Order: sequence, then structure tokens, then C-alpha cells
Amino acid sequence: MRPVLLLTDPVGPIPEILVAYVSSVLPVSSLPSDLLIDPVSPEGRPSNLKVRSVVRLHKLATIHVSTVVRRLGELSSVLRPTVAEKLSALLQIELMSGEARLEGGPAWLTSRVNEAFCKVVELLAQPKLPFDRSLRSTLPAEPGLYAISRQEGYLRAGRTDEGGLRQRVYQNHFMGNQAGNLRQQLVRARLCDDLEQAKQWIRQNCSVQVLVVQNDETRKWTEHLLRSALRPMFSD
Repeated sequence: MRPVLLLTDPVGPIPEILVAYVSSVLPVSSLPSDLLIDPVSPEGRPSNLKVRSVVRLHKLATIHVSTVVRRLGELSSVLRPTVAEKLSALLQIELMSGEARLEGGPAWLTSRVNEAFCKVVELLAQPKLPFDRSLRSTLPAEPGLYAISRQEGYLRAGRTDEGGLRQRVYQNHFMGNQAGNLRQQLVRARLCDDLEQAKQWIRQNCSVQVLVVQNDETRKWTEHLLRSALRPMFSD
């Protein structure tokens, strides 16, 4: 068995987790994306690692949730923002400026902002699913975050609660006719003449990214950063 750092919650109908490689063999020359964890230090102690180890964030993999045998420990609140910053630099994702990352600000504030930032980055790393015949069966029934986009930018972004991602994205935005759903908003914005045309327009022009997030509080607070960063055309 080899330790890994879990970077996501289980994702998709066949639950998989994005992980980073952890090794007790320290490299002679560290990479900018490497994170050294010393289990003797206060910030490294929650990991419960036996020896000094390095998280190699450039070595990412997707594993099935069944291959996770046990949870050894966790990243401390001090190291979590560092992981977020290293991943954003590695993947060249800039959702916020350096000032907005609150470097030098209160530790609790930096931790909260970066926790939400990591979830937004994780969502935008998900595959873009087309609005085709397979979408309903592909979307997870669990709650989470979503972002609907077209080539020119984002149309809707937010969270789901009861009903989950399948109901919110497919049954509401794609099939529904309620005032706050995407089809009605396209008609009101005069991008489409009626609800049926709006449905075809979504099918031809849009895709959706989804991320299962089980924790209610995480979904609620991340939604604010998600909408602020993506600035979708429509909202509730």
C-alpha cells in the first residue's frame, strides 16, 4: 500500500478520486510543485505519516474509491492553502490575483478562501459534458456544484441541495419551464423565441461541468466564490 493525498471527494456515477503521489524518498532537487511534510512538526503532525515525505503534486492520478483502504490522516489547515497555490501554479489556473489570495492576511481567512478556491479549481478541471441523450444517466444524483457554459462564457453556475445535480441540471435547467431555470432565462433574454427552441439551443451550444460535494457548508460558501469568479450571464 502506498499513501496518496486525496484531492477530491468521490466524483461521478462510478466514484473516482483525484489523488497526488506521496513518497518517503525525498528528491535531491525539489520541484516547485513538491510539498514536504515533516510529521514531527506541528503542521505535519495531523498527516500521521511515519517519516518525512514529499507530496509530488505533478504526479496526479484518478483511482476508484474502492482502492482507498484506510484514511491515515489529513492535511493541516496550514498546509491546505499551500497545496491550493501549488496546484493553481502547476495547472496555470488563475482565478484570483495574488492580492485576492490574501497573502499575509489572517490565517483563518486565508484558509477559508483557499478551501473554496480549491473546489472551484476542481470543478473547472472536470470534463465538459454535452447536453446529449446520455447526459441524464451521466449526471450524478448527489448534491454538488455545477457550471453551464458555451464558447463565449458561462451561463449558469451554482450549487444544488435537495434533488442533486441530475435534477438541477437536467430536469430543471434543460427540461424545466420554471421562471428561474435556464430555458426561461434564454427566452426572456431574447436569445430564443420559445422554450422548445431554448432546449435545442442548449443542446447545440452548451456543456456542463459538475462536481459532487457532500458537505452542505462547503457547497454553500463555495457557491459565492464560484459565481464571483465565473460571473455567469444568468442567476436565480
